[in-house]
Amino acid sequence: PTMGIVYHLIKMENLDNLSGYYCAKVIDQTRINGSGHRFFWREAMGSITGIIETIRSKIPYINEYIVGIDAASDENAMEPWMLAPAYNRMRTKDRTMPVMKEECMGKYQYHMIQNAGFTYHVGEDYRHIVSGLRHIDEVIEEFHYKPGDRLGHAIALGTDISRWVEVNEMVALPAAEYLDNLLWIWGKCTNDHVRIPVQMEVLEKMILDTAKEIYDNIDGITVIMLYQAYKGKFSDSHREILRELNEKRYHNSDKNSYGYCKYDTKDCEKCFGRWSKEKLIYTNYCPVFVERGNRVQQVPVTKREVQTYEILQEYLLQKVEQMGLYVETNPTSNVTIGDFDDLFMHPIFKMSTFAFAEPKGHHVMVTVNSDDPVVFNTNVENELAYIYYAMESRGYA
Repeated sequence: PTMGIVYHLIKMENLDNLSGYYCAKVIDQTRINGSGHRFFWREAMGSITGIIETIRSKIPYINEYIVGIDAASDENAMEPWMLAPAYNRMRTKDRTMPVMKEECMGKYQYHMIQNAGFTYHVGEDYRHIVSGLRHIDEVIEEFHYKPGDRLGHAIALGTDISRWVEVNEMVALPAAEYLDNLLWIWGKCTNDHVRIPVQMEVLEKMILDTAKEIYDNIDGITVIMLYQAYKGKFSDSHREILRELNEKRYHNSDKNSYGYCKYDTKDCEKCFGRWSKEKLIYTNYCPVFVERGNRVQQVPVTKREVQTYEILQEYLLQKVEQMGLYVETNPTSNVTIGDFDDLFMHPIFKMSTFAFAEPKGHHVMVTVNSDDPVVFNTNVENELAYIYYAMESRGYA
């Protein structure tokens, strides 16, 4: 290994109390560019990583020192779709080059360009186990992950589902997060053919009931449309979607009105007309609908859901293992933040069961790290020792 620079993106609350509440109708007004509104934050992160990848592809040898990007901090503050452009713009055919051409004394030399490595801290601090599993899957699927990339912590992959369900009888979830969880499960059943013991009619009713809590009027909305809008949140073309909808003027007496949303009041959800996938994506930048999506719902957790969650966890464990992804484990940090009592319950033992001849064992590649040594008062040597003694106590040779 060589010394390298990893650019670190911070996840944070993305609608501040002042500039964040500007409506998406004003995305082209320069006075709010650079504000805390999630639209500009999302675009800015994409622009920064795009520039980093361009530098790595244009300046000789820089790719050997600028080696990757990472995103961490509060997982509950920012869903992965907000950082999708930042990761996707580092792996595009117009920016990512395999070789670099350099002229030296009248001759051309060609240098291999080292791919930037990806890390995303995910599946660590989640409200609901499905949220943690969904976030991991979204990062793998939507961020163009490839062998060698890393998942930070990813505790949800090794959590004891039965124990989690027993401890969490009721979970408070924002309505929008709960809707995404339901849509993700629906997509696993219908698109990825994961055999989950759920009744589709019941699941689809739950999806539409939750959508009604957010959108109020759901005339014309279907589960498929909601799923397409959910997947569309990871698209890099949101500016085009918002701009096109803003340009559709209403034919009314108010000549200053523009866009399909003609009010700046709490009643603006009444004027959306017939829904479409694009309009549903638009609501992610509307303070009225974001506020409605943040309304907390009490979601009951029952023992009959254990099998569903275990199947989804097993599906992801196999995906991570087969794709050759690394999971960064941090024993002290994980015990402090995670939902388990002591180190002997650490998820690493479920991810990697190489010492046992278990028929359902996994061989996920893991690293042992210190996280923040100052905050957790530790170092890598300590962390390796903790895992060593935990392995010894579990019967490893």
